[in-house]
Amino acid sequence: MEAFRRHGSALQFASVDHKADRMIVLAAVMHDGSVLQLASNDLKADRAIVMEAVMDIGPALQYTSDKHKADRVIVMEAIRKYGSPLQIESAELKADRLFALSAIGKYGPAVPC
Repeated sequence: MEAFRRHGSALQFASVDHKADRMIVLAAVMHDGSVLQLASNDLKADRAIVMEAVMDIGPALQYTSDKHKADRVIVMEAIRKYGSPLQIESAELKADRLFALSAIGKYGPAVPC
């Protein structure tokens, strides 16, 4: 567990069982959000794990489920963290004018319109 806490990228060498272990994946994404791509599909759909990954690195959003790509809180955090245009894949969020205005109001030109 300590190896994943210190070096999230160690998840790439982990067994399938470790990639499906919530505590191991959570420790890894807190150190390196991009390793979300290596987690089991169940954990890629875990909101807490996705939020930790996105809080580390906004583009980790691309490795999660469609449900989380449409989650306003997670997407707003990804925009805040990344600080430049993100590809928002959710048609619902793309069409949500209030979401776009809120994101622009908080984070300025980092938000794709």
